[in-house]
Amino acid sequence: MKEGSFFKLIKPEKELVYLKNKPAVYWEKKGQDFALSILDYVSKTVPAYKKFLKNKKVNLNLVKNYDMFLGEIPSLGKEDYLKFYKYLDLFPNKSLNNAQTFSATSGSSGEPFFLPRGEEQDWQYEYISRIILKENFQVHKKKTLVVIGFGLGIWIGGIFTYKVFEKIASECDNLSIVPVGPNKESILSVIEKFGSYYDQVVLCGYPPFIKDLVDEAKLHKVDWKKYKVKLFTAAEGLSEEFREYLVKELSIKSPLTDITNIYGTVELGTMAYETPLSNLIKSILFKNKELIPVILNTLKIPTLAQYYPHHIHFETKDGDIIVSGFGSAIPLIKYKFPDKGEVIPFDEMVNRFKVQGIDLIKEARKAKILDLIQKVPFVSVFGRTDSAVMFVGIVVYPEYFKHVFFHENLTNHVTGKFTLETEYDADQNQTLWVHVELHSELEDSMSVVDEIQKLVFEALLETSTEYQYLYGGGGSDYKKKLLPKVKLYSKGHVEHFNNKGKHKWTKK
Repeated sequence: MKEGSFFKLIKPEKELVYLKNKPAVYWEKKGQDFALSILDYVSKTVPAYKKFLKNKKVNLNLVKNYDMFLGEIPSLGKEDYLKFYKYLDLFPNKSLNNAQTFSATSGSSGEPFFLPRGEEQDWQYEYISRIILKENFQVHKKKTLVVIGFGLGIWIGGIFTYKVFEKIASECDNLSIVPVGPNKESILSVIEKFGSYYDQVVLCGYPPFIKDLVDEAKLHKVDWKKYKVKLFTAAEGLSEEFREYLVKELSIKSPLTDITNIYGTVELGTMAYETPLSNLIKSILFKNKELIPVILNTLKIPTLAQYYPHHIHFETKDGDIIVSGFGSAIPLIKYKFPDKGEVIPFDEMVNRFKVQGIDLIKEARKAKILDLIQKVPFVSVFGRTDSAVMFVGIVVYPEYFKHVFFHENLTNHVTGKFTLETEYDADQNQTLWVHVELHSELEDSMSVVDEIQKLVFEALLETSTEYQYLYGGGGSDYKKKLLPKVKLYSKGHVEHFNNKGKHKWTKK
């Protein structure tokens, strides 16, 4: 271990029995201890954080317990911390010893920022990946081909995944890795050449890219049933409609275990992931939509992940997600993301269902995932405030509409990618535009436009109570102005769908 080491690099196989059997309160206490420990470490070793606390007039001698950590320690962000202080001052002891690999933010909301990773930060991803590969994908029993379709290069997804999976593969004879990157034809070629030699194929990639890959495979007449596909996705959430689409198209047999979505960021690496239990919860809510606001305090099913509180600390304030962790060689205390969501302790989640007459543990037993349950907390993530548009004073998230494009009337026409944009006319009247990518060439089809507009409108009406209120209180002319408008584009259109890097769901 290198200078500035904070974690004991324990393999999760040694902790799985505890993760499953220790009571939830045990892990909550571990999380509180972690928060206080990392605060102590960073405040003593990181020059920038010392200056930050001094500027905020925070006296750490008065922060004596976890409640005071929550109440007295201010949050920080990219502008007032990462970009505000000298770069070297952000590191423990101003040392680059842990900077083995640099990754960059995508720059979707401004200039990219570079964050380094070392052994400890890779270990956090390795810890989660080992559990997923063993518990969900059973790689210790099945010969597995992993095809990495995340972007390779300076972005975190591809290189980070390859480094960690390659390390695991060095200890596991059943695991082979092909780091292709986001090239659909190459991935399909690899699968068709080598997939039949393996018991299963794990596809890794961003959800929109996986959708593109599935569409491309239809042209190649790929028979997915031959390959027993598993999915390992990241960077954004999966709607339940999208999950059902993937299950059908890829002939996935066990959607609760065979599809795993990571919640991570370049700032703090892999923070949480959607487990078989969280997938079960989402599937229950999808069938009982009236329970969504009761269980998850939102009108649309969000990303719902579990996390290890002894590795990373989540809290929420005014709906904002705030995280403390050592996910890069630049540790962060109470880093405020532009994500909206909620932290839900394990026992509280079980109790929320119990109040509604549903025994979550009994449901898990019926779904045959009881032995996969880990009694660690949940974090729900609804959307990013920097990836939304404002329309008539309402925050409109892309997540409101992603499921729309998997409707049976649309899947043969559209790729699933769209871009939201608010446009103003000369009189400053607003129009909400939905720019939609087609599978191939531009169709001159008003029926497709009409169907998309109808489904988008219904989704907005269902999801946003503010929109519902405005629409219900207006006259016919006002209602017409509130209707979203749709424009179709051929695949790969240079302005909205150039397929370079991660897709941007909003245009500002």
